[in-house]
Amino acid sequence: MTDKNFELACELADDLYFKFIDSLHDDIANEYVVADEDNIGSTKNTEKGSDLYWQIEDTIKNTLNKKDQEATRKRIVEQWDNELDKKEVVKSDENFNYNQLEFPFSEESK
Repeated sequence: MTDKNFELACELADDLYFKFIDSLHDDIANEYVVADEDNIGSTKNTEKGSDLYWQIEDTIKNTLNKKDQEATRKRIVEQWDNELDKKEVVKSDENFNYNQLEFPFSEESK
């Protein structure tokens, strides 16, 4: 995961988490967030709140990772296809599924 995606995942998780908490009735919200006695005027997550936050963050990270992988695969397939076209390779099967192949290009060869 890139640093940019990590930061985005954390920001989105934080925003979504607190929008959810703010939408709850106080007696239910208290199951997720309580007053932080060590920091006056601040709150802290309960165990249930922390678990929810980490689930939200993990879901976002996994989604961003999947999108990165799909974009990388597409870019590599296009690069490989372009290389084959340059060599005038005749494709015998237009329905060939490139996703089944192991690609010779590394991530650095973007």
